Amino acid sequence: MENEEQLRKLLAEMQQETSSVKGDEFGLFDYNDLDRETQEAKWQIIAYIMDMGKIQSEDVAMILKNNPWFNDWYCRTVLSDKPVSETYH
Repeated sequence: MENEEQLRKLLAEMQQETSSVKGDEFGLFDYNDLDRETQEAKWQIIAYIMDMGKIQSEDVAMILKNNPWFNDWYCRTVLSDKPVSETYH
């Protein structure tokens, strides 16, 4: 239950952060200033919303284009048949 409560808290925080988003500012989701666990939890929420079809495909493409760290993580962990924890460039 603690993990579920933490996710609810993160979701509420993300809703507050994005309350003034008009729709064309999709470069704000990298969360590089957060610790790795919190960053990935927020990315998991975004990935879930994308996978549920709650974001239009053009906007998903914009999110992935404008957020290279999120895009890399999404490809490695969500789209990959064999998830990889990190990619070295």
